[in-house]
Parts: sequence; structure tokens; C-alpha cells
Amino acid sequence: MAGVGGGSKYLTGFKDADKDVLVKIVKLSQGRKTRGRKGDWKQYVAGVNRKRGGSGNDPAKHPVDVLASFVQTFTKPEDIDTVKRIRKWAHSHKLEELLNATQPWPKTPEQELVELSQAHIRFPCSYTFPSYQKGWIISKRERKINVPERIISLDCEMVDCEGGEAQIVKICAVDRNCDILIDELVLPNKKVVDYLTAITGVKAEDLEGVSLTQEAVQRMVKKMLSPGTILVGHSLDHDLSVLKIDHQRVIDTAFIFQPKTWASTHLPSLVNLCKAVLRYDFREEGKPHNCLDDAIVPMRLVLHRLEHGLEEYDITQSKRVKKDSVSKLFLHKLPNFLTVTDLQTLFTAEFPCEIQEITVKSQHKTGSTYAVFRSREEADSAFEQLQGLHAVDSFGFPQKTVAMTVRTPDNSSKRAEIQVRKMVNFTTPIVKLQNRDFGDASLMNSMIDTSRKRLLPGNEDASRVAKRGKFEELPGAVNYGALSLPTGVHMLQGGGFGGFQSFGGVPNTVVPTGILPSGYQVLCPCGHFQELHCAKLELAKAHVELQLRNIEVNRLQQLVTALSHRERLS
Repeated sequence: MAGVGGGSKYLTGFKDADKDVLVKIVKLSQGRKTRGRKGDWKQYVAGVNRKRGGSGNDPAKHPVDVLASFVQTFTKPEDIDTVKRIRKWAHSHKLEELLNATQPWPKTPEQELVELSQAHIRFPCSYTFPSYQKGWIISKRERKINVPERIISLDCEMVDCEGGEAQIVKICAVDRNCDILIDELVLPNKKVVDYLTAITGVKAEDLEGVSLTQEAVQRMVKKMLSPGTILVGHSLDHDLSVLKIDHQRVIDTAFIFQPKTWASTHLPSLVNLCKAVLRYDFREEGKPHNCLDDAIVPMRLVLHRLEHGLEEYDITQSKRVKKDSVSKLFLHKLPNFLTVTDLQTLFTAEFPCEIQEITVKSQHKTGSTYAVFRSREEADSAFEQLQGLHAVDSFGFPQKTVAMTVRTPDNSSKRAEIQVRKMVNFTTPIVKLQNRDFGDASLMNSMIDTSRKRLLPGNEDASRVAKRGKFEELPGAVNYGALSLPTGVHMLQGGGFGGFQSFGGVPNTVVPTGILPSGYQVLCPCGHFQELHCAKLELAKAHVELQLRNIEVNRLQQLVTALSHRERLS
């Protein structure tokens, strides 16, 4: 084949089993506008359609022989090299799948957590890397399965560079004993646009004298990935992506600790996991990330899971919501081409709002802003009118994924998917404290045992009503507190006594939403009322759990429908 030379072997020998590889090659060629001897894909397939009577440009809808014959028209060395890398990438993954099937890793507790991570619905999407591209490294699995098992926890901090590329600026790694393996600053090889100092804690002057390059740190991590190494991290796919290392034997703490009732699209934060599982707070609010802490905490979470097994944790944390924030909707994960004017089209004239200026804080170049309405009721109504997939975020706040199509300055259309979230969490009670009986939040905290038994001092029956929680004083004109109770349970002010009253140490104002009317309530201290009250609490909790599961089922059904529609369009 003229102009191909020694690379011709990579353009031939395709089989029916290689269709997925061929589709990837052709789609990539479409994006790069690759031209062979008979033009680009669109021109080539037009000739095929005329001969065969077919139609459409979707590579997935054409047989292997058509795809292979188009690939064989490539003549440029860079195009042939791309085919070579994709075929080697596919072969590497097939070999690993074969070894996993025929020579599986020993069923150690650590391997079970690896498999639990890999079984998560988001794993295929998150950990399928474009490692066929130049500069990527694929860790190889040895045929031997009796190699020593090593666990390493890893975290990277990234900065924004020219061209929208994220690069490593700090990397830390620890072993099973949390002894430091790597703790280094890294020099970006492109001009830094934003050091993201509020997140990374790194400034330009901190890199003076730093000589460790991106390529050198990649080689450093590759050297640690001996056969049998398990990498641990929180949303580790982001770190591997910026390192350009394709490694599949991982334990992702965001996956293995995700509550079953949560939507698959929402993962617990590392801060919340540390509070709920390890019982301490390792990061002050508003402070930059400590890369070493972000490597140590996932390792401690994994060791805790190995020691204690599967437990249920109250991961949802109460967020502080200012009084003037309840009339807002939070718009985030906004692509950089969206404008305030584009966002204004989301809401009808019936519920006018002001869209605040978009701010960009993350290394992924997505922005966020607020839509400010005249009242909380109008904000709630505007949220309900939005068309999108309904779920809740990791704090339990109602949220929708909304798709929109906008016109760009060059008069082309672009599709965007954004997140719109309410500022009020319907699962988190907000109570008014009037400094009667309980006095203040610290006194209430002393009454709530934070152990798993959840007993109140001097009253065993109270454990059936008062669940583990904590009051916090929130800013505002009045003193507010938030108590983590079962889903659907609210605290209402007690009437007639001017504040909280109690029977046997239990506030008489704990009532499940929808069971008793809202307003002022006073319960009789008789035993049968308390028993009935506990039963109603359990019933309310069961109702809400069922509703959440139904929401998740509906969300998944809508997602399947949307993806099926998108597949037909493509």
C-alpha cells in the first residue's frame, strides 16, 4: 500500500470481534477530520451507501467490512499511528479481562473492595480512560496471581493551564501504615492560568526551585505500581486522568461508601465520609485542601471498612442555610460557553428572577451562580416547572439535571447539561430555639448520645424517638439549629409552653411530617402516646424511604430513555 510502509499491518487483519475498535477509530477520525485516499468518512460512506442502498453516517450502524475498508485508506503516518495505539489499547484491555476471568485475583478482603468499586454503576464511565492517546501509560497485569498485595493511597492537586488542561501541582502517596511514599510539588509544563489557590493552597512563588516534571512524576507513580498493587483514593479517576495512567485495580472510597438510597450520580464527599465513619473533621471549612490528608483519609477509610465490615453511616450532613438564601436556586456545573442571558431562558415570566454573575472555581472549567427569586415559594415553583432528571445531591438537597441548547456567538448551537439545586433540604429539619428548658444548642448536644445506640441519659425508650444528631447554631436574626433525624421527621415548636417541653427527656415536639398537622403541638406524657408516636415515626421513615427509591427508579428509567434517544440521534 503506497505511503503506508511498515505500518500497513495495523490497517489490516480486522475481524468481526473488532467492530467496537473500528467504531472507535472511525469516530475519532470524524472528530479529527481525518482524510484517506477516498476522502473523509462522510465522503467515503456516501459512496458505499450509493452502491449498497444504505443511509446514515453513524459508524456503529455499518458492518465491519465497510469500517475496515475505510481505515485501510489511511496514508498519513500520524493516522496510522493512531490506529496502532487504539489496537494495542484494545488488546491490552482484552488481555486483562481474559486474565481476570481465567486467573482471578485471590478473594482477599482488599480484593472484595476492589470488586465492589468495579461493580459500581459509574465505574465503567469513570475509569475508561483515553489511554490510547500519546503520553498515557497502561499498567500491566502479570499472569502470576501469587504476587505480594500492596495498597497505596494517592491524591493529586491540580492547576488550570493554557488550553483548558489540568496539570499536577502537588502529589502525595502513603502506604498501608500511612507512612509517606511521595510528598512533592510538581512543575507544570504549560503556562498556569489559575493556581486555584483556594483549593490547592499553592501559589506561584511556591514553585520556585521545583524541578519535578509532569513526566517524571508519572514515571515515579508507575514505578510504584508493581504487579498486585491496589490504588486507593477518593474519586481516584480524576487523579489517574491527570497522571495519564490507566490502572484498573482500585478502591474508590466514593463508591464503596455511597449510601444505597442515594442517586448513583451523587457521591459522598471525603469530608463528610471522614466525619461519619472516622468521627473526626480533617478540613476546616473554607481552608485549602491538604494533599497529604487527602491521601491519608481514604486509606484510613479502607482500613476501617476492612476491620468493621459493611455498616450503615449517617453521611448526610446539615448545610448552613442563611435566611435570605431560601429564595434562591443554585445553578452549577455550568459549561464555560453559557452566559447569564442563556440561563435566564430556563425560567418563565411567571416567576421572574435575577441571575447573578457566573463564577468559575473548579479545575474542570465549569461555573456556578444563583437564580434569586422574590420569595421561597416562587423559587420552589420555578424548580418544579423545570424539565429534567430529578434526584438529590450528597446533602439531600433536591436537584435536577436540566438539558438546554444555546446559540454561540458564531451562530452554532451547543447542548449543555447543568445542575439546578434547591437551597432548602427537605430531609434536614430546621428548628427554632427559644432558650427555654434546653437553653441553647450546646445543652441539646449534651442530651444526645453520638454512639450507635443513640440513648438519651435516663430514658431508654427515648432511643426509639431521638436519633443520633447534633444541634448547630446557624447565623441569622433568630437562633436556628439542625438535628439529623430520620427522613421525613421535623421538629415543631410546642404550644402553650413557649419552647421545647419534654416527657422523660424527649422533646414533646418531635412529630413526623404528614402524620400530625403542622403548627403547635403538645403530646400527652402517657406511655401509650409515646409508643404510638414511635410507631408513627417508623411509618413516616418507611414512607419516605419508599418515595426515595421510587424517585431513583424513575430517574434511571428517564436516563435510559434519554440515552436511547441520544443513541438514535447519533
